Amino acid sequence: MNTAGVIHMEGKVKESELIRKVHSAVYHQCQQRGYAAPADVLIDIGALPKQKYEDWRFGKVRYLEAACTCNLKKLSFIMKQICSYAKKTNLKPSFCYYKRWGVKKKHGYKPVIPLRFSKSGNPEIEKAYATHYVDLGRTEQLKKEKMEKAAAAGQAEISDGTRRYAGKYFRQQKRGVKWGEGMEKEPDKKYETMKKIMDALEDILCSYQGRGHLSVYVDLDSLAVFANLIAYGQVQVENYRYDYDGNIREDKEAVRIYRELAPQTRWRVGQHTQIEAIRMNALKQLASLGTPTYQEQIYYADTGSALVCGEILPYGIFQLFTDMLEVKKLYVFPYPFREGWEKPLYFSFEPTEAAREEMRKYVDKKLDEMLRIMREKSESLDGIIPKVNEDVF
Repeated sequence: MNTAGVIHMEGKVKESELIRKVHSAVYHQCQQRGYAAPADVLIDIGALPKQKYEDWRFGKVRYLEAACTCNLKKLSFIMKQICSYAKKTNLKPSFCYYKRWGVKKKHGYKPVIPLRFSKSGNPEIEKAYATHYVDLGRTEQLKKEKMEKAAAAGQAEISDGTRRYAGKYFRQQKRGVKWGEGMEKEPDKKYETMKKIMDALEDILCSYQGRGHLSVYVDLDSLAVFANLIAYGQVQVENYRYDYDGNIREDKEAVRIYRELAPQTRWRVGQHTQIEAIRMNALKQLASLGTPTYQEQIYYADTGSALVCGEILPYGIFQLFTDMLEVKKLYVFPYPFREGWEKPLYFSFEPTEAAREEMRKYVDKKLDEMLRIMREKSESLDGIIPKVNEDVF
């Protein structure tokens, strides 16, 4: 808490100075943690000694006002200024239940003893003291900064671990070895969490079999980055159950939309294949998002959404969110006829702005690496392929 310019209430304080100090205390608390509390404001401006506050929290002082160093009239003025500043700056009031600290267990549980704020015990005054004022914008910003800091702190360690486990998984899959056999036991559960995320991504993003079948494990770097973003909550993943319509070709609207998109997407029409019916079902499920068009992917401009009904790798997702800034959410329809599924599922991926920035950086990094390799190969060929004198032509 901010303690700069503390006012000691024993002496006389100008009203204008007190107002400035109260407003400053509320502002700094909101900046530091996203909300302000009246009791903490009283501490910040010197109207409530911190030790006396703690005595009150432990039940050694009957009510909070008795611990303050100013009279009730001045306390009432301070509370009004807190409320006034909160309204002026659009802070959201949020009631907080204050209970006594240090209560010992009785009969196996701790009894909850409410604390009293005022001498009068007036319910309205009690509520005013217990009301915190939340800066919603600053709260979101602090939450974002916290996630970014946590991600940055754990990124290298978890990414290395994820790549190591992904590499072992991929090699064991190729050899037909069950996951975990011959591997050292990891005491830390975060790698097991990463494995679960990676396996889930394999099931969601690469579920279609046949020619050209993909696997997320072929690109361990992008898989590690994507798994990290999901683990740290920077990519929100949701799943949706739906009823698969086996007679979808009788749905004229679904067929019409499919036929309009087919020339742009190179989808085949009238082949009566399974993938054709799956795509029609996907279009039917997302009909509420608006009219789809094709812009490298199926795109719903009304809602800023994109649809993938097939396979896509994490790097492809990074490129999509990097190249199509208007896309806010990606829907992926995996193969619907999965063992153990009562009903088919489809999924959505919604990155935060911080996650989109990480994706952009990754795409730029990979592009730089590709260009560097191309330059190196070009230079290595110079000594083999003789340069042609333009004058010859």
